[in-house]
Amino acid sequence: MQKQTDFVLIVLINFFLVLFIYALKNYLDRIIVNHYFQMFFWSISLLLSSLVLIKIFGLKIDLSLKAIKLRENLWTYIIALAAGIGCGAWFFWLGETVPATTSLIVLILDPILVAFAEEINHRGLILRSAEEAFGTFRGIFLQAIFFSIVHLNPRFIFLLSYFGFAILAGFLSKKRYSGSIYCAIFFHFITNITLYIINWIN
Repeated sequence: MQKQTDFVLIVLINFFLVLFIYALKNYLDRIIVNHYFQMFFWSISLLLSSLVLIKIFGLKIDLSLKAIKLRENLWTYIIALAAGIGCGAWFFWLGETVPATTSLIVLILDPILVAFAEEINHRGLILRSAEEAFGTFRGIFLQAIFFSIVHLNPRFIFLLSYFGFAILAGFLSKKRYSGSIYCAIFFHFITNITLYIINWIN
């Protein structure tokens, strides 16, 4: 029962933290017109709040470089690469937009930072908590619902796409497939940078 209670608390606290960070970012965007600031503020704020909640609730997530496990999970990373390119192209086709930029630094750093922060939050904090409370499969399903909610879009096809993306990222991070959250981070990064590159080309 305690695990279920912790999960509910984590979801509620995290949801309001995400709303607060997003609202504060939008407010600061009107004052500080600098994409570097906007990029770092959102990602670092989300990452730090996630790490604090992970620590408070005693969740165990291996973020050491050893957890990358590239050699042991080479085929899983290859699948993540192909899936990420496909997802990036799919989101572009749906009309997903990213900030226009001519800066190579932004083009590379923004997808990395967003992928790292969001994966630590969703496949780290939320999924780990849900998994401990309800088991792996229900945990993956629940974190995908939360991911879709915080990426709220009035178009149902977007919500369905975010849900599918989160399901795949959830499975990629699980022990049966890779046992590493870095595989999900890599998948998310490839999706993001594919979307950036296609937008940049067009």
